Amino acid sequence: MFGFLWKTWQDVAGITALRGEIALLTAKVKAQDDILYQVGKDKLTLAQDKIELQRKLAAQIEVANVLNVRLLELNSNIDSLKTELAQNGVEVPTTKPSFIGTGYCYRPNIQVEGTDVSVSNPCDIYTRSDLLCRSLGISSLKSLPKSQKVRKIWEYVIKAIEYRYDKQDNWQLHPITVLRRYGDCEDGTILFLDCCRAAGIPASEVFNFVGNTSFGYHSYPCVYFKGDEADSGEGWYIFETTLDFLPDKPKKLNGSKYWCEGGIQNWLYFGSVKPEFATSFNGVTMPSTRASPQKMKIENNKEKREMIKKHWRGET
Repeated sequence: MFGFLWKTWQDVAGITALRGEIALLTAKVKAQDDILYQVGKDKLTLAQDKIELQRKLAAQIEVANVLNVRLLELNSNIDSLKTELAQNGVEVPTTKPSFIGTGYCYRPNIQVEGTDVSVSNPCDIYTRSDLLCRSLGISSLKSLPKSQKVRKIWEYVIKAIEYRYDKQDNWQLHPITVLRRYGDCEDGTILFLDCCRAAGIPASEVFNFVGNTSFGYHSYPCVYFKGDEADSGEGWYIFETTLDFLPDKPKKLNGSKYWCEGGIQNWLYFGSVKPEFATSFNGVTMPSTRASPQKMKIENNKEKREMIKKHWRGET
């Protein structure tokens, strides 16, 4: 009897212990279920947050696209206003470029009744006139991109001038060139710059480059283009004005047969190119010696022009 009771007590104790373990495991399972429930809830919240962020991002992208379109419109309007300001005699605001130094810059000469008159400030050579605006058809250039605008000016200058070289150094003001319909390298370059000024090209982006070249001492216009404004990338481009044909495209100055150790000038700025910027403004090899003063003043310009024409035709 006693053995039976003892066994029964052991079974009851075992069942009680088992029930205790079951209760403990049940509590653990519930705790895990609570954790899983919270994790699921957090995941749902995160998913909802992600959807909301994606919606906000899409809205911001749409706003950015609208603003980009508006910015392009504003830039176009600014360019148009610059052209209009220039046409109305208001100078397009610019800052003197950092590449211009105070070194040597060629001073122009004007022939007055057979006498050389030296112009102390090269900027005084470049002028405005209603005659030029009418002759150029300035209003038709307003809406054109810069590259097309400059090409139209290049075409106008080449067609407007019959090349005639000076026996003396004589830098003509553009009304004389327009009315005479002839001139040499500096006359075409002055006309080109005055056209660019009338069309609203900033003074920091177009210059008369003066200096020795593979063809002799020369004056020629260069225009600066940003990377998205020219097929051959950012840089200064030569627009030779002594030609009797319009080339397919201008030549890039860097690496060319042109140099500008005689300085650069336009209606606002003049001076030499600072040495640290020289590689961007000169050909691959500078001339070993500069032309003599006599050769600079009286040069065989007819021969020089033929060399230039062959070069632009790709014959040299």
